[in-house]
Amino acid sequence: MSSRSLSSRVVAAAAEALARQGFVTPVDVCLGVGWLHASNVDDWRRGRVDDLVDFLPVRGDKIAELIVCLDSWARERGLERTEA
Repeated sequence: MSSRSLSSRVVAAAAEALARQGFVTPVDVCLGVGWLHASNVDDWRRGRVDDLVDFLPVRGDKIAELIVCLDSWARERGLERTEA
């Protein structure tokens, strides 16, 4: 997958999550690009899973690329980063 392709997928997933719920998280974007399944996220939120990274079909460099794309997209829109 090219960086351009990932970037466009991140932008689409982030925009959809923002429109739907008024905020966007990396988990939302991972769901939106198809890297996570909702059932895995539900298990994680209920404490049945320690780390969502175990479910991601990609590793380090692609995860970092997704975060960089999301951060860039959010800054261009004046969104503020908060920790949850």
